[in-house]
Amino acid sequence: MLTWRQFAELPIFPEFYRLIRGLFGIDIAILSPDGCEGLVPGQGRELNRFCREINRTTEGRSRCQACNTEHAAQAARQLQPVSYVCHAGLTELIVPIIIGERVIAHLQCGQMLGGDPHERAWARTRAKVAPFLRDAAGLRAAFMTSPVIPLKRRRQLASLLQLFSYHVALAHERLLLLEQEPQDRVLGAALEYLKA
Repeated sequence: MLTWRQFAELPIFPEFYRLIRGLFGIDIAILSPDGCEGLVPGQGRELNRFCREINRTTEGRSRCQACNTEHAAQAARQLQPVSYVCHAGLTELIVPIIIGERVIAHLQCGQMLGGDPHERAWARTRAKVAPFLRDAAGLRAAFMTSPVIPLKRRRQLASLLQLFSYHVALAHERLLLLEQEPQDRVLGAALEYLKA
């Protein structure tokens, strides 16, 4: 049975990562089925500047983890992409990767804004992170340079991620069946021999 880490190591993911990064300016990660762990294909686990600042604190990391876990569970229940605003105010997407009836991983991307950054949006975000992040000088600059992807393009991105994950999962499922088929034929022949 394929694990999410083995799935993340498939050779197609680094190229897909580069394409998404080039087209949308955002990173994608592959998350475990429960959303507790994640990898950026071929690069470990990276975060944009804003999220790196948030994750420098224990509280920030804990909030990010809780957000990932909650929305991965929602995507797994619905078997559909989930778009949400994270605890710090940026938009993210989680798309379940399904083989058979089982969610084996999720594609996650985000840390994006829905519109051009402005001072009111920054003030809302600053209020959200103020309880655990005192020094906001670097955070403001990172927030203001976060990728901007309007709603229509986010929906297109979610559809692209869903289509990609479906086809990769389907191809891998077929490979597993092909690998099992010769063994099934041998086992079938052995059973026929024993019956005779």
